[in-house]
Amino acid sequence: MSTIGEEGSGALEAMNDLIDLLRLAHEASHRLNEHVHSELFDHADAIFREIHGLRQRAESLKQGVDQYVKKLESK
Repeated sequence: MSTIGEEGSGALEAMNDLIDLLRLAHEASHRLNEHVHSELFDHADAIFREIHGLRQRAESLKQGVDQYVKKLESK
């Protein structure tokens, strides 16, 4: 069984990993857009936009996780 500190730390670490992963995917999809054309560009651009939306949702989730961890630590 994990302690409250371990639970909070694990949540923050997972959140940071997710944000890093999405940042890398976003950057890679942007670079791909610079090198492909026509139908390939359309497909790559759709992925780029979806990842952008996921990054925004992840940033919002991070705020919630931060608040969750603060509540855990204040108990």
